[in-house]
Amino acid sequence: MNQTVISMTDLQTSLDARVIWAEALMIIKEKVSQPSYQTWFCSIHPTVEENTFVLETSSAFAAEWLRNRYFHLITDALVEVVEEIRYVEIRSMLVEDIPLAVANDGIHLETQSQKSIYTRLRQMEEKLDTILFLLQREKMS
Repeated sequence: MNQTVISMTDLQTSLDARVIWAEALMIIKEKVSQPSYQTWFCSIHPTVEENTFVLETSSAFAAEWLRNRYFHLITDALVEVVEEIRYVEIRSMLVEDIPLAVANDGIHLETQSQKSIYTRLRQMEEKLDTILFLLQREKMS
């Protein structure tokens, strides 16, 4: 595979970040399934802030998923494209604590942040993983 040589000093424009990310995606695409690639990698928006290569996702859940499951793959691919990359950050484009829901009983106003919703989704995911594991184990018995 031909490697594009772009130094971190050349990463002043978002175009350079997109070029680097496009090359990293070619490496990543070879190492993950097509559904995973489409789900987790195709909608990432790359930028550079100071000396950090930033990958922005559309949700906090996606950012966390990528950090937990694909961070090493992503950083290895980026470093393969540009050896000088030292810092990679994966984050959501959304502000984490914007109120999403408001419940008003006439006197008290309660807000629910994306962070609390994400926490509940994460707990539900863990419960589902446990249930799936138990079902698969039972099926094998």
